[in-house]
Amino acid sequence: KAKSASPLAPGAATIGVALIYDAPAPPAIQAATLTLSVDGEVVGTARVELSCKTMFDTSETFDVGVDLGSPVSLHYDGRSPFGFSGSIKSLNIKYVDGLPSAEGLTAHVV
Repeated sequence: KAKSASPLAPGAATIGVALIYDAPAPPAIQAATLTLSVDGEVVGTARVELSCKTMFDTSETFDVGVDLGSPVSLHYDGRSPFGFSGSIKSLNIKYVDGLPSAEGLTAHVV
């Protein structure tokens, strides 16, 4: 789990998430490194050992500010929908196919 050592300070912030996959491994399972940043500073990293880059459950939703689908981890089971009480001013997502570096691959929530 990627987690900052300190809580997010009040006020506007740019939150970045980069998920960089390792080289593909058969059949479709890939490991990846997840990096969490706040205002351009890395505040947490985690290894994701099992991930399917191209397979998704059709019952899952793409939510911003709330999670209406299943939890990302069993640590959060039974605690949804995780409503965000702040204000999201913009969301930018950049998908890059291949094996890029982590630099510049972030989804920003302000």
